[in-house]
Amino acid sequence: MSVAEEKKRLFIGIRVPDTLRDELSKVKDKATFTAAVRWVETNNLHLTLKFLGDCKPSFVEPLSQKLQSIINKHHSFYLETTVIGSFPSPKRARILWLGLRGGGRLISMQNDIDEGLSEFGYEREEREYHPHITLARFKRPAKIDLDKLNNSLIFNERFKVGSVVLFESRLSKGGAEYSILKLFSLNP
Repeated sequence: MSVAEEKKRLFIGIRVPDTLRDELSKVKDKATFTAAVRWVETNNLHLTLKFLGDCKPSFVEPLSQKLQSIINKHHSFYLETTVIGSFPSPKRARILWLGLRGGGRLISMQNDIDEGLSEFGYEREEREYHPHITLARFKRPAKIDLDKLNNSLIFNERFKVGSVVLFESRLSKGGAEYSILKLFSLNP
């Protein structure tokens, strides 16, 4: 396969503001776990709206046009941090995350993206959308004390979302590296 034909690993998301990134970077200093954990790099912190997977480079332009038409229907909004949680459960945690609350505008936009991309063959997500920022991944299921963690790390951030991003994810031994392919501004 030539370089021009190599696939891109893509997802659609929202960048986390630098002020919140700085606060979230302190979590790894304060949180201690007995299980092996891999922290998400501070520059990679984001809210995923839709994971697309491996795509041909020629798909980026039609995808971008479709995303632009979807995003043009939506206005900027605010997100608020909630609590630290885990998937699938605190007794068998694989993912540590910070929850976000965004009301109807976030859910409406995520639904429109999910529905709009079905014309490209992407299936709608069956699970209910739970907005969150992934903070860390455990190598093996871990038991964590979320009450203790939430009592020692209190986040009360509110931030404005003014754009949506088409990200490319490049996997390496050191972890994933995300780069912005396209930025789509929401209406004010």
